Amino acid sequence: MDPSLFFRAERNPPLNLRAVKSVEPAVGDGYELELRDGSRIEVSRRQSRELRERLSL
Repeated sequence: MDPSLFFRAERNPPLNLRAVKSVEPAVGDGYELELRDGSRIEVSRRQSRELRERLSL
């Protein structure tokens, strides 16, 4: 897996960043990701920094 395309959010399997439809702020400085299939994944405050860098937020 190409590390530039995949991100591990919490204990979920690796997430293909191309599948992210939207990124919304969540409680506690984290994010909630909505995927193209309609599912939602929470990203903790700790992991949100890496996600911001990867997605240039």
